[in-house]
Order: sequence, then structure tokens, then C-alpha cells
Amino acid sequence: MVMVETHIKGFVDENGQLTVQGHVPDDFPRGEVEVKISVAKPETPTPVQLTPEEEAELDRDIEESLAIIRAGGLGKTGSEIAAWIRENGGGWEDKGITDPVGWLQEQRRNRHNKIFGDQE
Repeated sequence: MVMVETHIKGFVDENGQLTVQGHVPDDFPRGEVEVKISVAKPETPTPVQLTPEEEAELDRDIEESLAIIRAGGLGKTGSEIAAWIRENGGGWEDKGITDPVGWLQEQRRNRHNKIFGDQE
């Protein structure tokens, strides 16, 4: 038996229903067919292994963040927190940030790129 092959595009929806788009050529044999489905699967990114220096830097960043949290609000009243901010700065304006949402998105992008590199 000789196998005849053709390629037709299709779409599988969220319910698993296959919709085929197109027709087989006029000279394609009629009758029962076997359908083979192929799809390009995105590669799973390989986690980046941090160097000991990067691990240490990450640990320092975490400890620094925890110290800031402890100093600025843990167990303090609202007026104590406000006094601490007036004394030490800490508002967006004190750091030259005019768009806090954009700044936060940039920080997240930078953090992602630092950890995973440019994999997009």
C-alpha cells in the first residue's frame, strides 16, 4: 500500500474541538483517512543558575528590604510611620520618581531580566 499525504491547516479550540480549514486536492484519494496533528510547542525556559556572588547580592537585597520594612512600619502607628517618612524621606517625590506605576513596572522588568536574561 502506498501512503499519500497532504497538509491542511486546522484549529483546536479551548474545548478540544478540531476545525479543519481547506480542502484536499481534487486528485486526493477518497475514503477513510488517518489524521496526524502537529503543533509547535513553546520551549520551557531553563532557569538561570545564579553565581555565588549573585546569590549573595540577592540575599543582601532581601535583608535590606526587610530592614526597611522593619524600620518604616512594623508595629508603628500611622503617625509614627508618617514621622519616620518625614525624617528619613521615602516618598516617591524624594526619590525623583514622577510615575510610580511606570517605575514599578521598570523595576519588575529589570528584576526579570536579571534573573532570566533576555529570553523573549
